[in-house]
Amino acid sequence: MYWFHSAAQDAVVHQGFMVIMELIVLCKDDVKGICKIICAEPNAEPNAEPNPVPIPFMQQQRFAAMHYWVMTHLCLGLLTVAVHFTMVIAQEYAIKMIVEIEETVAIDQETSKLPDKFKQQAKWLVFTEAIAVNLSQQKGGGRIPLNYIIHDVDPPEVAAVHEMEREHIINTVPL
Repeated sequence: MYWFHSAAQDAVVHQGFMVIMELIVLCKDDVKGICKIICAEPNAEPNAEPNPVPIPFMQQQRFAAMHYWVMTHLCLGLLTVAVHFTMVIAQEYAIKMIVEIEETVAIDQETSKLPDKFKQQAKWLVFTEAIAVNLSQQKGGGRIPLNYIIHDVDPPEVAAVHEMEREHIINTVPL
Protein backbone atom coordinates (compact mmCIF):
# COMPACT_ATOMS: atom_id res chain seq x y z
CA MET A 1 0.00 0.00 0.00
CA TYR A 2 2.78 2.43 -0.93
CA TRP A 3 0.10 4.83 -2.23
CA PHE A 4 -1.39 4.95 1.30
CA HIS A 5 0.83 7.10 3.53
CA SER A 6 2.52 5.27 6.44
CA ALA A 7 0.42 6.86 9.21
CA ALA A 8 -2.75 5.76 7.42
CA GLN A 9 -1.31 2.25 6.88
CA ASP A 10 -0.55 2.01 10.60
CA ALA A 11 -4.06 3.22 11.41
CA VAL A 12 -5.61 0.55 9.14
CA VAL A 13 -3.50 -2.12 10.85
CA HIS A 14 -4.57 -0.65 14.21
CA GLN A 15 -8.17 -1.31 13.11
CA GLY A 16 -7.27 -5.03 12.93
CA PHE A 17 -6.49 -5.52 9.24
CA MET A 18 -3.22 -7.46 9.20
CA VAL A 19 -3.56 -9.18 5.81
CA ILE A 20 -5.33 -8.13 2.63
CA MET A 21 -7.83 -11.01 2.70
CA GLU A 22 -9.34 -9.58 5.88
CA LEU A 23 -11.02 -7.03 3.62
CA ILE A 24 -13.58 -9.70 2.66
CA VAL A 25 -15.47 -9.04 5.91
CA LEU A 26 -16.33 -5.52 4.71
CA CYS A 27 -19.09 -4.21 2.52
CA LYS A 28 -18.33 -1.23 0.30
CA ASP A 29 -19.75 1.28 2.80
CA ASP A 30 -17.53 -0.15 5.56
CA VAL A 31 -14.42 1.12 3.74
CA LYS A 32 -15.72 4.68 4.05
CA GLY A 33 -16.59 3.98 7.68
CA ILE A 34 -13.07 2.78 8.49
CA CYS A 35 -11.58 5.88 6.87
CA LYS A 36 -13.98 8.05 8.86
CA ILE A 37 -12.98 6.31 12.12
CA ILE A 38 -9.28 6.68 11.32
CA CYS A 39 -9.71 10.37 10.48
CA ALA A 40 -11.53 10.97 13.78
CA GLU A 41 -9.28 8.92 16.11
CA PRO A 42 -6.18 10.31 17.78
CA ASN A 43 -2.87 9.15 16.32
CA ALA A 44 -1.98 5.73 17.78
CA GLU A 45 1.77 6.21 17.31
CA PRO A 46 3.77 6.29 20.57
CA ASN A 47 5.24 9.73 21.31
CA ALA A 48 3.14 11.27 18.53
CA GLU A 49 0.93 14.28 18.82
CA PRO A 50 -2.68 13.30 19.57
CA ASN A 51 -4.11 14.38 16.24
CA PRO A 52 -6.30 12.40 13.80
CA VAL A 53 -4.72 10.72 10.78
CA PRO A 54 -5.92 12.42 7.59
CA ILE A 55 -6.85 10.18 4.68
CA PRO A 56 -7.34 12.24 1.52
CA PHE A 57 -10.25 11.41 -0.77
CA MET A 58 -8.10 9.77 -3.48
CA GLN A 59 -6.51 7.45 -0.92
CA GLN A 60 -9.99 6.51 0.29
CA GLN A 61 -10.96 5.74 -3.32
CA ARG A 62 -7.88 3.54 -3.74
CA PHE A 63 -8.71 1.74 -0.50
CA ALA A 64 -12.24 1.13 -1.83
CA ALA A 65 -10.73 -0.10 -5.12
CA MET A 66 -8.51 -2.49 -3.15
CA HIS A 67 -11.60 -3.88 -1.41
CA TYR A 68 -13.32 -4.25 -4.79
CA TRP A 69 -10.21 -6.01 -6.20
CA VAL A 70 -10.10 -8.44 -3.28
CA MET A 71 -13.82 -9.23 -3.59
CA THR A 72 -13.53 -9.73 -7.37
CA HIS A 73 -10.60 -12.09 -6.92
CA LEU A 74 -12.52 -13.99 -4.26
CA CYS A 75 -15.55 -14.38 -6.57
CA LEU A 76 -13.36 -15.59 -9.44
CA GLY A 77 -11.30 -17.94 -7.26
CA LEU A 78 -8.08 -16.07 -8.08
CA LEU A 79 -5.02 -15.77 -5.87
CA THR A 80 -4.97 -12.47 -3.97
CA VAL A 81 -1.54 -11.20 -3.00
CA ALA A 82 -1.14 -7.67 -1.61
CA VAL A 83 1.99 -6.86 -3.65
CA HIS A 84 0.03 -7.49 -6.86
CA PHE A 85 -2.20 -4.50 -6.04
CA THR A 86 -0.24 -1.76 -7.77
CA MET A 87 -1.19 1.81 -8.60
CA VAL A 88 -2.17 0.67 -12.11
CA ILE A 89 -4.43 -2.05 -10.66
CA ALA A 90 -5.87 0.48 -8.18
CA GLN A 91 -6.83 2.83 -11.01
CA GLU A 92 -8.21 0.00 -13.16
CA TYR A 93 -10.40 -1.35 -10.36
CA ALA A 94 -11.52 2.13 -9.28
CA ILE A 95 -12.85 2.62 -12.80
CA LYS A 96 -14.48 -0.83 -12.82
CA MET A 97 -16.07 -0.09 -9.45
CA ILE A 98 -17.54 3.19 -10.73
CA VAL A 99 -18.79 1.56 -13.95
CA GLU A 100 -20.50 -1.18 -11.95
CA ILE A 101 -22.17 1.36 -9.67
CA GLU A 102 -23.43 3.30 -12.70
CA GLU A 103 -24.64 0.09 -14.39
CA THR A 104 -26.49 -0.94 -11.24
CA VAL A 105 -28.21 2.45 -11.01
CA ALA A 106 -29.17 2.31 -14.71
CA ILE A 107 -30.58 -1.22 -14.39
CA ASP A 108 -32.47 -0.29 -11.23
CA GLN A 109 -34.02 2.63 -13.08
CA GLU A 110 -34.97 0.51 -16.09
CA THR A 111 -35.94 -2.65 -14.16
CA SER A 112 -35.44 -5.25 -16.85
CA LYS A 113 -38.57 -6.97 -18.05
CA LEU A 114 -38.79 -10.74 -17.68
CA PRO A 115 -39.73 -12.66 -20.83
CA ASP A 116 -43.26 -14.04 -21.27
CA LYS A 117 -43.82 -17.58 -20.13
CA PHE A 118 -42.76 -20.28 -22.54
CA LYS A 119 -45.97 -21.70 -24.06
CA GLN A 120 -45.13 -23.28 -27.39
CA GLN A 121 -42.12 -25.26 -28.46
CA ALA A 122 -41.76 -23.12 -31.59
CA LYS A 123 -41.05 -20.08 -29.40
CA TRP A 124 -38.20 -21.79 -27.54
CA LEU A 125 -35.45 -19.89 -29.41
CA VAL A 126 -37.09 -16.53 -28.69
CA PHE A 127 -37.57 -17.51 -25.04
CA THR A 128 -33.97 -18.67 -24.59
CA GLU A 129 -32.61 -15.49 -26.15
CA ALA A 130 -34.90 -13.35 -23.96
CA ILE A 131 -33.92 -15.16 -20.77
CA ALA A 132 -30.22 -14.93 -21.70
CA VAL A 133 -30.53 -11.17 -22.21
CA ASN A 134 -32.44 -10.82 -18.94
CA LEU A 135 -29.90 -12.85 -16.97
CA SER A 136 -27.02 -10.86 -18.49
CA GLN A 137 -28.57 -7.71 -16.99
CA GLN A 138 -28.95 -9.20 -13.52
CA LYS A 139 -25.95 -9.63 -11.23
CA GLY A 140 -25.69 -12.27 -8.55
CA GLY A 141 -24.14 -12.03 -5.12
CA GLY A 142 -20.66 -12.18 -6.60
CA ARG A 143 -21.29 -9.15 -8.88
CA ILE A 144 -21.20 -11.51 -11.87
CA PRO A 145 -23.91 -11.43 -14.56
CA LEU A 146 -26.23 -14.38 -13.98
CA ASN A 147 -26.08 -15.62 -17.58
CA TYR A 148 -22.93 -17.53 -16.63
CA ILE A 149 -25.21 -20.24 -15.17
CA ILE A 150 -26.84 -21.04 -18.52
CA HIS A 151 -23.99 -20.98 -21.02
CA ASP A 152 -24.30 -24.18 -23.03
CA VAL A 153 -20.67 -24.79 -23.98
CA ASP A 154 -17.90 -26.25 -21.89
CA PRO A 155 -16.17 -23.46 -19.97
CA PRO A 156 -12.87 -22.45 -21.55
CA GLU A 157 -9.58 -22.67 -19.75
CA VAL A 158 -8.95 -19.94 -17.19
CA ALA A 159 -5.95 -18.77 -19.24
CA ALA A 160 -8.05 -18.41 -22.42
CA VAL A 161 -8.00 -14.99 -24.05
CA HIS A 162 -11.29 -13.10 -24.29
CA GLU A 163 -12.11 -9.88 -26.09
CA MET A 164 -13.98 -8.41 -23.12
CA GLU A 165 -13.49 -8.89 -19.39
CA ARG A 166 -17.25 -9.46 -18.95
CA GLU A 167 -17.00 -12.43 -21.36
CA HIS A 168 -13.98 -13.74 -19.44
CA ILE A 169 -15.85 -13.57 -16.11
CA ILE A 170 -18.98 -15.24 -17.46
CA ASN A 171 -16.97 -18.09 -19.03
CA THR A 172 -14.59 -18.75 -16.15
CA VAL A 173 -16.43 -18.11 -12.88
CA PRO A 174 -16.78 -21.34 -10.91
CA LEU A 175 -20.34 -22.60 -10.51
